[in-house]
Amino acid sequence: MRKSASEVIRNLEMRVARLERQANLNPKSKTLFADKAYQCFDELFESFSKRLPMFKVVTKFKNVPQGKDPAYIGAHLKMDYQRAGVILMANPLLATGSVELGDMTFNTRITLSDFERGTPIFRISFETTKVGERSEWDTHEIVGEKGKIDRQVRSLPMIGGRKASNRTASLHQSTGLEMVSMIEDQYNEYGLDEDYIEIEGQDQSRATGDTYMLVSLEGYYGIVRVDGRREDVEMVSDDYRSIKRVYDSNLG
Repeated sequence: MRKSASEVIRNLEMRVARLERQANLNPKSKTLFADKAYQCFDELFESFSKRLPMFKVVTKFKNVPQGKDPAYIGAHLKMDYQRAGVILMANPLLATGSVELGDMTFNTRITLSDFERGTPIFRISFETTKVGERSEWDTHEIVGEKGKIDRQVRSLPMIGGRKASNRTASLHQSTGLEMVSMIEDQYNEYGLDEDYIEIEGQDQSRATGDTYMLVSLEGYYGIVRVDGRREDVEMVSDDYRSIKRVYDSNLG
């Protein structure tokens, strides 16, 4: 049955009113989405800086996140009136960094790649370049759920998420369990697997003759002192720089 003219007009008026309400929410919606993206990026950047010293992001863009300028991310957002939602028109680059080691260059990029049901999705790109060879890329996504970002970062293959190789051959299992227990007590971090521990360095102290090992476990670090067949975990930390200073000091 055909609709009457009054019904058609009423439907059009209701549709126009709905679009006007959505349009009125546009600036506020953009600001809310941008703010959430900035807040999650804060947590992501902190986790990256703590857990990835070799691939560390060393440069923050001036408006991210110190300036809290919603225009930077807001400029990449557009209101979708059909869904009354916000979509991302481009992938704004939030942070980048580069580290050179010998003939190797490691580049890191963090972009905002999408919004899914109001949740920001960040793309992490690692580029490894060796002189005379083609670059290798490794890309991963982090879901911007506050309080859950650090665990996602720890699971990245560049940081953790892989079984340790023969680098753990000289580390007793009891030593690994001791390190896990110390991390649990100090940082309330549970569920770590001692099989993921890797030995980052090992040398003998010039002062005492004891052997010291610098070990890592999914973004945490420890110093192990070896005296004959005895191994003792002297300390653990989530700060690579500070524990590296202690390790170097022990070596004399």
